[in-house]
Amino acid sequence: MASTLKIICTRTNVSTDSPSTLQAPEKITQFRPFVDSRTTHSKFYLPTDFNRKNRIDDPDAPRTFGRPSGLGPSAERTKSTDPFLALDINLKQEFRNGTLLSQFTTNMGLIKNRGETKLSRGNQRKLAKAVKRARNMGLLPYFSNNVTNLQ
Repeated sequence: MASTLKIICTRTNVSTDSPSTLQAPEKITQFRPFVDSRTTHSKFYLPTDFNRKNRIDDPDAPRTFGRPSGLGPSAERTKSTDPFLALDINLKQEFRNGTLLSQFTTNMGLIKNRGETKLSRGNQRKLAKAVKRARNMGLLPYFSNNVTNLQ
């Protein structure tokens, strides 16, 4: 009993005996149902249903990729606002200068964030490390901003 190979493609029923005469399937139009919790029936979705034009009320509105507030200045802006870049100060050696580091801490002794200090990302990290070193050495208090010069 010779069995024939029957292949069913999307939108096209192709019956053939050899796989060499297969045709590529056309555009897929049917998908597994997606059950929406807001409705009682299932609905078939196409990949094009998830495009930006179908998801947003006004697809021609400009896309905004703004920076979230509080993250600090951009890299271009820090070149003009970062005092350590302008004065060429090495923060790795400035952990001994408590008066300089106390300007970058709050009254409660917390390190100010990048949005307040206007430092670059690298210098903000170096500042945090310098403040922590000064605290560990006893040059900077942990819970206040009052610095006494130990000379």
